[in-house]
Amino acid sequence: MKLFTAWFLLHITLMLSSFANAQESGEMLLFDKKPNLKMKLTRSTLQKSAEDVLYESPISKKAANPLTGSLFNGTLANTNLTLHLSYEQDDGKWSKWLDGKMKIFENGRFWAKFDLENTSSQKIKYRFVNRGIRPPAGIEIYAVEGVYIKSIEKNGHVPQRVPKRIRYVQIDSTPKPAVVSREQWGAKPPVGNYIPHNPFQFAQFIQDFQQSWSVHSVRPRRG
Repeated sequence: MKLFTAWFLLHITLMLSSFANAQESGEMLLFDKKPNLKMKLTRSTLQKSAEDVLYESPISKKAANPLTGSLFNGTLANTNLTLHLSYEQDDGKWSKWLDGKMKIFENGRFWAKFDLENTSSQKIKYRFVNRGIRPPAGIEIYAVEGVYIKSIEKNGHVPQRVPKRIRYVQIDSTPKPAVVSREQWGAKPPVGNYIPHNPFQFAQFIQDFQQSWSVHSVRPRRG
């Protein structure tokens, strides 16, 4: 259930970011065929860790497209941890460990984002570094999302979106409809002069009905 929730929330994040760039998409990354991580940190675990590196992930399965970023979602029992990311470079070597943007909430939930620029890498790995954590504690990652640009070109440059050209139409340029006179359509001429309605309220009702009639606009009949 947590895995589905994480997958859904990560897609919501991508949808929100797609308002700024509708070309962004992504996929769940697998590390040794697993998308998630659950690890308990004990005193023995901390003593065995080398150079304060508590955990280093396997290399991720090759993504379908070159990555431009990565999103992490999980739970940390202690805030004295740092998350790093490294990616495979074009020459096959691995980049230095990168710091990302990380947000940890009071309930332990965290989000982390890493931006990968000027690279066509399709593989990453990550690690957690101890910054003064005390046991017992735990690390849990629900999912890791690989973000990429769908329409990225071979040279690594993202094509700019060209706005559609707006065609303006002047209102006064619209042709006016033809006016047909009474004689042309064979109307009979009026008989006699204008005859006021009696009672007056009848004519007032017709006029006010065409102008959003109200009972307050009807004049009282004088008898």
